[in-house]
Amino acid sequence: LCGHSHTSFVDERYGKIMVNSGSMGVPVSTTETEFAIIDIEKQSAKAEIVRVPYNVKEIISEFVPSGLFDKAATWGKTIMANIITGDKYNQRCVHRVIQLANERKSYFDDEKLWEQAAQELGIDYIIREALAHV
Repeated sequence: LCGHSHTSFVDERYGKIMVNSGSMGVPVSTTETEFAIIDIEKQSAKAEIVRVPYNVKEIISEFVPSGLFDKAATWGKTIMANIITGDKYNQRCVHRVIQLANERKSYFDDEKLWEQAAQELGIDYIIREALAHV
């Protein structure tokens, strides 16, 4: 059983099984929450990835008042954009911030770089559109 990548899979080879359960909260390449069911009996195991669609409108209506935007505005926006679109906005934003930091010989923790990356990726537009339909 492994994790961290937020990418679900079940891989069986040579009598062994490796399972990554995906992500319950920060999806990558999907608009669904994911989890694994692993059935272990004596010397064998079976695994299944289960996907359940998010109620995007409900998540958005709860996300905004949660306070995450106050603590980590851009990161919160990338997560919301992931949930709305199923696209990897958090990963794309990280990569762009690293590029910007390298170009400017700056540190990647500069919030202005994160804001610029989010702007370039159109994340604010995605969120505004989603909030308009809640």
